[in-house]
Amino acid sequence: MQTSMWGPLAGLPPNRSFGAHVHTGHCGTDPLTSGGHYQHSTDPSVPLADREVWLDLTSDEHGRAVAEVIRPWVIPAGAAGSVVIHAAPTNPATGSAGARLLCTDVPFGG
Repeated sequence: MQTSMWGPLAGLPPNRSFGAHVHTGHCGTDPLTSGGHYQHSTDPSVPLADREVWLDLTSDEHGRAVAEVIRPWVIPAGAAGSVVIHAAPTNPATGSAGARLLCTDVPFGG
């Protein structure tokens, strides 16, 4: 079993890179409502990029982009609730990607 995510996006600022991650909570009026990044494992010996779902993307001159990622594990039902687009690309060392710009609820789990 695996987690596979793909999605076209439109209406982004043009010619910019963004980070996007699966978050534990659902979207709300407060950007922090979506919680932290979902982590499949908390084992520090597993690289952060392999524990989380990162969908970094770059918009074209029209503000369109496509994000795609496949992970070799499944997100259990109730463990995550949204995908958040951040203001900057993901920092591979820390997993951070700046301010939360956009959030969409996603029904994860099988």
